[in-house]
Amino acid sequence: MNEFNLNFRDNFANNLKYLRKNRNISKKKLADDIGLSRATLTHYENGNRLPEFESIVKLALYFECSIDELIFHGTPIDIGKLKEIDTISDIDNLISDKELLKYLFDKKSLLEQYSEEINDKLSQINIIVNIINSKTKNKNDK
Repeated sequence: MNEFNLNFRDNFANNLKYLRKNRNISKKKLADDIGLSRATLTHYENGNRLPEFESIVKLALYFECSIDELIFHGTPIDIGKLKEIDTISDIDNLISDKELLKYLFDKKSLLEQYSEEINDKLSQINIIVNIINSKTKNKNDK
């Protein structure tokens, strides 16, 4: 394994345990709230098993975080090593884990989507501000 090999199971287990404990939620309460057995939740937190996608979604919604954050938060990625890449063969040698590439492309897509949504919201806010300014001006003119 190289340094870019992401250990999703351990990362997920640590993040899940952290989120639960940080909010002072018992295993029983969390398990009951999302429809799992306490034993299953314990397996997830101990890194013995990864949940099905449906359970990951439920957990992300429960903790109000993205699936990314639930699985990848805290995953160490050495950006300095990525900057040293000169050729395609360096990429093949350094980053053999396709999951890392998928993660980076997904992040890029997500950021592009957020950027579009932010621009849309800013346009809506500007329209509302213009309407309010127009009404205020009309009242002042009377």
